[in-house]
Amino acid sequence: MGVTSELPYFVEDKLFCPVEDLDVFSRRYWDLFVTEINSSDFATAVAIEAVANARQCSKSYILDIDLDYFSTWNPFRKDLEALIGEVAVKTVTRFFSCIRYKREPLEVIAATHRNSERKTFCELVKRLKAADAMEDTITRRSKWAQVRSNIISLYEDNVDAEKLLDEFDQVLEDHRDDKAARREIWAAGPFLDLPHHESSQDDFERMVSQLEQFLLTHALDEDNPPAIVTIAKSTGDEFLPPYQLDAILPSVLEMLERVYGELAVKSVEYESLER
Repeated sequence: MGVTSELPYFVEDKLFCPVEDLDVFSRRYWDLFVTEINSSDFATAVAIEAVANARQCSKSYILDIDLDYFSTWNPFRKDLEALIGEVAVKTVTRFFSCIRYKREPLEVIAATHRNSERKTFCELVKRLKAADAMEDTITRRSKWAQVRSNIISLYEDNVDAEKLLDEFDQVLEDHRDDKAARREIWAAGPFLDLPHHESSQDDFERMVSQLEQFLLTHALDEDNPPAIVTIAKSTGDEFLPPYQLDAILPSVLEMLERVYGELAVKSVEYESLER
């Protein structure tokens, strides 16, 4: 089973496929409703309507909670900063994230065009990476120049792409003798724009309280409990700061008990923690 959507997030994650390319006999259409916990009255009304519509087809639902919602690290950023420093990471982040297909809203760039620019950018980055790996300076510069003019055209209009590429090139040259750092630049670069915010205890306790009010406001309470609640700890990949697990998980479980009553908790480990 696959999911496709024209929303930018899906295109960026390679989850977009033109409808005409889908098997006509297996297509299924669905509605996606997104609302923030502390959203406006209008957004709340939309969410309530979405829940009501869903219940017309089914009385059961799954409540899925990712703990990295309450506090999150970007492990790619953290690891790269340890190798090249915070200032250089900011340059690498801008190189990979100030691209038009990542920044422009849906109404400005159609999904098919966005997907085309994504593929073009990824291909040009591969060529830059191959050029960066060349030992001979003259050859490396020549190959880099061949790609430069093409990739510049993919940046937002308000970005000084010429200057940005110069700065990115300088970061690579500053670490010319550190293959591990350069390898991590290319590996981590596409993911540096992921959220990175380590919450304080007051922060995540406030968010847990907001989630509780959200569930109660939308009648997703003891009278309408989910069939199952799934909770992803997200500590294996360190998207949730591991040291905060013992504070955040009990707080979430206590909130769920207040909303739904006694819980039957089962812990499932999908990967060895020793890896």
